[in-house]
Amino acid sequence: RLIDSTLAGLPLRATLSLAQDRDAAPDQRSRAQGRIEIAGNVLSVDGSGNPLGPGDGDRWTLALQAPQLAALAPLAAALPELAEWTPRGGAVEARLSARGRWPALHTEGEATLQGLQAGPLGLARAQGRWRLDTADAQTLDLQAELAQLAYGGQRIDALRGQVRGTLAAHRLGAELTAPVVPPAWLERTLGLPAGRGTQLRLDGDGAWTAAADGGGSWRGRVERLVVGVAGATPAAGVAGAGSAAGTPGAAR
Repeated sequence: RLIDSTLAGLPLRATLSLAQDRDAAPDQRSRAQGRIEIAGNVLSVDGSGNPLGPGDGDRWTLALQAPQLAALAPLAAALPELAEWTPRGGAVEARLSARGRWPALHTEGEATLQGLQAGPLGLARAQGRWRLDTADAQTLDLQAELAQLAYGGQRIDALRGQVRGTLAAHRLGAELTAPVVPPAWLERTLGLPAGRGTQLRLDGDGAWTAAADGGGSWRGRVERLVVGVAGATPAAGVAGAGSAAGTPGAAR
Protein backbone atom coordinates (compact mmCIF):
# COMPACT_ATOMS: atom_id res chain seq x y z
CA ARG A 1 0.00 0.00 0.00
CA LEU A 2 1.33 3.42 -1.03
CA ILE A 3 0.04 6.56 0.68
CA ASP A 4 0.95 10.14 -0.22
CA SER A 5 3.55 9.07 -2.77
CA THR A 6 4.37 10.88 -6.03
CA LEU A 7 4.97 9.93 -9.66
CA ALA A 8 6.44 12.50 -12.06
CA GLY A 9 5.55 15.08 -9.42
CA LEU A 10 1.89 13.98 -9.28
CA PRO A 11 0.17 12.75 -6.11
CA LEU A 12 -0.18 8.97 -6.17
CA ARG A 13 -2.05 6.55 -3.93
CA ALA A 14 -2.29 2.80 -4.60
CA THR A 15 -3.70 -0.16 -2.70
CA LEU A 16 -3.66 -3.91 -3.41
CA SER A 17 -5.15 -6.71 -1.34
CA LEU A 18 -5.14 -10.50 -1.84
CA ALA A 19 -7.33 -12.74 0.29
CA GLN A 20 -8.94 -16.15 0.62
CA ASP A 21 -12.66 -16.45 1.37
CA ARG A 22 -13.39 -19.91 2.75
CA ASP A 23 -17.15 -19.25 2.73
CA ALA A 24 -17.25 -18.53 -1.00
CA ALA A 25 -17.85 -21.10 -3.74
CA PRO A 26 -14.77 -23.27 -4.43
CA ASP A 27 -14.11 -21.59 -7.77
CA GLN A 28 -14.23 -18.07 -6.26
CA ARG A 29 -12.32 -18.34 -2.99
CA SER A 30 -9.34 -16.30 -4.15
CA ARG A 31 -10.00 -12.55 -4.15
CA ALA A 32 -7.94 -9.63 -5.47
CA GLN A 33 -8.75 -5.93 -5.16
CA GLY A 34 -6.70 -2.97 -6.27
CA ARG A 35 -7.00 0.78 -6.68
CA ILE A 36 -4.67 3.40 -8.16
CA GLU A 37 -5.39 7.11 -7.85
CA ILE A 38 -3.17 9.68 -9.54
CA ALA A 39 -3.97 13.36 -9.82
CA GLY A 40 -7.68 12.74 -9.24
CA ASN A 41 -7.95 9.90 -11.78
CA VAL A 42 -8.84 6.44 -10.47
CA LEU A 43 -8.38 2.91 -11.85
CA SER A 44 -9.82 0.05 -9.80
CA VAL A 45 -9.90 -3.73 -10.23
CA ASP A 46 -11.90 -6.39 -8.42
CA GLY A 47 -11.50 -10.08 -9.17
CA SER A 48 -12.26 -13.52 -7.81
CA GLY A 49 -11.60 -17.07 -8.90
CA ASN A 50 -9.44 -20.10 -8.42
CA PRO A 51 -5.97 -19.88 -10.01
CA LEU A 52 -5.60 -23.67 -9.81
CA GLY A 53 -9.02 -24.44 -11.31
CA PRO A 54 -10.29 -24.47 -14.91
CA GLY A 55 -11.35 -20.80 -14.69
CA ASP A 56 -15.09 -21.22 -15.23
CA GLY A 57 -15.84 -19.18 -12.11
CA ASP A 58 -13.29 -16.41 -12.66
CA ARG A 59 -14.78 -12.90 -12.43
CA TRP A 60 -12.98 -9.61 -13.10
CA THR A 61 -14.15 -6.02 -13.16
CA LEU A 62 -12.06 -2.99 -14.13
CA ALA A 63 -13.33 0.56 -13.76
CA LEU A 64 -11.68 3.80 -14.85
CA GLN A 65 -12.79 7.26 -13.77
CA ALA A 66 -10.48 9.88 -15.19
CA PRO A 67 -12.18 13.30 -15.06
CA GLN A 68 -8.88 15.21 -15.22
CA LEU A 69 -6.79 13.95 -18.13
CA ALA A 70 -5.00 17.29 -18.37
CA ALA A 71 -3.60 16.71 -14.87
CA LEU A 72 -1.65 13.73 -16.27
CA ALA A 73 0.42 15.99 -18.56
CA PRO A 74 3.62 15.54 -16.48
CA LEU A 75 3.49 11.79 -17.20
CA ALA A 76 3.50 12.42 -20.94
CA ALA A 77 6.26 14.99 -20.56
CA ALA A 78 8.41 12.35 -18.84
CA LEU A 79 8.26 10.19 -21.98
CA PRO A 80 9.75 11.96 -25.03
CA GLU A 81 7.80 9.80 -27.51
CA LEU A 82 4.53 10.99 -25.92
CA ALA A 83 5.43 14.66 -25.49
CA GLU A 84 3.55 15.64 -28.66
CA TRP A 85 0.40 14.00 -27.27
CA THR A 86 0.37 15.72 -23.89
CA PRO A 87 -3.32 15.99 -22.89
CA ARG A 88 -4.68 19.51 -22.49
CA GLY A 89 -8.21 18.48 -21.58
CA GLY A 90 -10.68 15.63 -21.52
CA ALA A 91 -12.40 13.07 -19.31
CA VAL A 92 -12.75 9.30 -19.58
CA GLU A 93 -15.08 6.86 -17.86
CA ALA A 94 -14.93 3.14 -18.66
CA ARG A 95 -15.98 -0.20 -17.22
CA LEU A 96 -14.97 -3.70 -18.29
CA SER A 97 -16.15 -7.01 -16.87
CA ALA A 98 -14.94 -10.50 -17.74
CA ARG A 99 -16.16 -13.97 -16.86
CA GLY A 100 -14.31 -17.21 -17.43
CA ARG A 101 -10.82 -17.71 -18.80
CA TRP A 102 -9.32 -17.76 -22.28
CA PRO A 103 -10.24 -19.34 -24.62
CA ALA A 104 -13.73 -19.59 -23.06
CA LEU A 105 -14.12 -15.93 -22.08
CA HIS A 106 -17.10 -13.59 -21.91
CA THR A 107 -16.41 -9.86 -21.77
CA GLU A 108 -18.57 -6.76 -21.92
CA GLY A 109 -18.08 -3.11 -21.21
CA GLU A 110 -18.63 0.50 -22.12
CA ALA A 111 -16.51 3.63 -22.34
CA THR A 112 -17.16 7.35 -22.74
CA LEU A 113 -14.65 10.04 -23.66
CA GLN A 114 -15.44 13.76 -23.60
CA GLY A 115 -13.61 16.95 -24.50
CA LEU A 116 -10.31 15.33 -25.44
CA GLN A 117 -7.48 17.64 -26.52
CA ALA A 118 -4.10 16.00 -27.10
CA GLY A 119 -1.53 17.29 -29.56
CA PRO A 120 -3.19 17.78 -32.97
CA LEU A 121 -6.16 15.63 -31.95
CA GLY A 122 -9.47 16.98 -30.70
CA LEU A 123 -12.61 15.00 -29.92
CA ALA A 124 -15.84 16.37 -28.48
CA ARG A 125 -17.34 13.00 -27.53
CA ALA A 126 -16.86 9.28 -28.10
CA GLN A 127 -18.87 6.39 -26.75
CA GLY A 128 -18.55 2.66 -27.20
CA ARG A 129 -20.19 -0.54 -25.94
CA TRP A 130 -19.22 -4.12 -26.58
CA ARG A 131 -20.05 -7.70 -25.72
CA LEU A 132 -17.84 -10.58 -26.83
CA ASP A 133 -18.14 -14.27 -26.06
CA THR A 134 -15.31 -16.55 -27.19
CA ALA A 135 -17.00 -19.67 -25.78
CA ASP A 136 -19.66 -21.75 -27.56
CA ALA A 137 -22.10 -18.92 -28.40
CA GLN A 138 -19.33 -16.60 -29.70
CA THR A 139 -21.66 -13.60 -29.50
CA LEU A 140 -20.28 -10.37 -30.95
CA ASP A 141 -21.90 -6.98 -30.41
CA LEU A 142 -19.89 -3.79 -30.85
CA GLN A 143 -21.20 -0.22 -31.13
CA ALA A 144 -19.17 2.97 -31.33
CA GLU A 145 -19.97 6.64 -31.95
CA LEU A 146 -17.75 9.70 -32.36
CA ALA A 147 -18.73 13.37 -32.56
CA GLN A 148 -16.63 16.32 -33.72
CA LEU A 149 -13.33 14.58 -34.38
CA ALA A 150 -10.49 16.82 -35.60
CA TYR A 151 -6.91 16.00 -36.49
CA GLY A 152 -4.80 18.84 -37.78
CA GLY A 153 -6.85 20.46 -40.54
CA GLN A 154 -9.13 17.44 -41.08
CA ARG A 155 -12.51 17.08 -39.41
CA ILE A 156 -15.29 14.54 -39.08
CA ASP A 157 -18.63 15.71 -37.71
CA ALA A 158 -19.96 12.27 -36.83
CA LEU A 159 -18.91 8.65 -37.17
CA ARG A 160 -21.01 5.66 -36.13
CA GLY A 161 -20.27 1.99 -36.49
CA GLN A 162 -21.62 -1.34 -35.33
CA VAL A 163 -20.82 -5.03 -35.63
CA ARG A 164 -23.42 -7.62 -34.60
CA GLY A 165 -23.75 -11.37 -34.84
CA THR A 166 -21.17 -13.99 -33.97
CA LEU A 167 -17.44 -14.28 -34.59
CA ALA A 168 -18.14 -16.76 -37.38
CA ALA A 169 -20.78 -14.61 -39.11
CA HIS A 170 -21.55 -10.96 -38.37
CA ARG A 171 -23.05 -7.89 -39.98
CA LEU A 172 -21.23 -4.57 -39.97
CA GLY A 173 -22.21 -1.02 -40.78
CA ALA A 174 -20.72 2.46 -40.59
CA GLU A 175 -21.92 6.03 -41.20
CA LEU A 176 -19.71 9.07 -41.60
CA THR A 177 -20.53 12.77 -41.91
CA ALA A 178 -17.76 15.22 -42.77
CA PRO A 179 -17.73 18.93 -43.75
CA VAL A 180 -16.10 18.11 -47.09
CA VAL A 181 -18.00 19.15 -50.18
CA PRO A 182 -17.66 16.70 -53.12
CA PRO A 183 -15.87 18.07 -56.19
CA ALA A 184 -18.07 19.65 -58.83
CA TRP A 185 -17.55 16.82 -61.34
CA LEU A 186 -18.74 14.24 -58.81
CA GLU A 187 -21.81 16.33 -57.97
CA ARG A 188 -22.69 16.47 -61.67
CA THR A 189 -22.04 12.78 -62.27
CA LEU A 190 -24.14 11.59 -59.34
CA GLY A 191 -26.71 14.35 -59.50
CA LEU A 192 -25.93 15.51 -55.99
CA PRO A 193 -27.60 18.69 -54.70
CA ALA A 194 -25.68 21.45 -52.97
CA GLY A 195 -24.99 20.83 -49.30
CA ARG A 196 -22.69 21.49 -46.36
CA GLY A 197 -20.72 18.26 -46.49
CA THR A 198 -20.57 14.60 -47.39
CA GLN A 199 -22.27 11.55 -45.94
CA LEU A 200 -21.08 7.98 -46.43
CA ARG A 201 -22.72 4.73 -45.42
CA LEU A 202 -21.20 1.29 -45.68
CA ASP A 203 -22.90 -2.06 -45.07
CA GLY A 204 -21.37 -5.48 -45.25
CA ASP A 205 -20.63 -8.71 -43.44
CA GLY A 206 -17.65 -10.53 -42.08
CA ALA A 207 -16.46 -13.86 -40.73
CA TRP A 208 -13.65 -14.93 -38.42
CA THR A 209 -12.15 -18.36 -39.01
CA ALA A 210 -10.00 -19.73 -36.22
CA ALA A 211 -6.84 -21.64 -37.10
CA ALA A 212 -6.13 -25.01 -35.51
CA ASP A 213 -2.69 -23.89 -34.31
CA GLY A 214 -3.97 -20.58 -32.88
CA GLY A 215 -4.87 -17.21 -34.35
CA GLY A 216 -7.03 -17.13 -37.44
CA SER A 217 -8.17 -14.95 -40.33
CA TRP A 218 -10.98 -12.49 -40.96
CA ARG A 219 -12.74 -12.11 -44.28
CA GLY A 220 -15.19 -9.29 -45.07
CA ARG A 221 -17.49 -8.28 -47.91
CA VAL A 222 -18.74 -4.79 -48.77
CA GLU A 223 -22.40 -5.14 -49.67
CA ARG A 224 -23.26 -1.48 -50.20
CA LEU A 225 -21.47 1.86 -50.23
CA VAL A 226 -23.70 4.95 -50.44
CA VAL A 227 -22.49 8.51 -50.98
CA GLY A 228 -24.79 11.44 -50.18
CA VAL A 229 -24.78 15.10 -49.22
CA ALA A 230 -25.15 16.41 -45.69
CA GLY A 231 -27.56 19.31 -45.17
CA ALA A 232 -28.57 19.19 -48.82
CA THR A 233 -31.03 21.65 -50.36
CA PRO A 234 -32.15 20.09 -53.67
CA ALA A 235 -31.44 22.35 -56.62
CA ALA A 236 -33.82 22.95 -59.51
CA GLY A 237 -34.33 19.80 -61.55
CA VAL A 238 -32.87 17.52 -58.80
CA ALA A 239 -35.34 15.30 -56.99
CA GLY A 240 -33.03 14.40 -54.10
CA ALA A 241 -29.57 13.28 -53.08
CA GLY A 242 -27.84 10.83 -55.37
CA SER A 243 -25.99 7.71 -54.35
CA ALA A 244 -23.26 5.42 -55.58
CA ALA A 245 -23.41 1.72 -54.85
CA GLY A 246 -20.17 -0.22 -54.58
CA THR A 247 -19.77 -3.62 -56.19
CA PRO A 248 -19.65 -6.33 -53.53
CA GLY A 249 -16.20 -7.77 -53.08
CA ALA A 250 -14.13 -9.62 -50.58
CA ALA A 251 -11.34 -8.16 -48.48
CA ARG A 252 -8.87 -9.91 -46.20
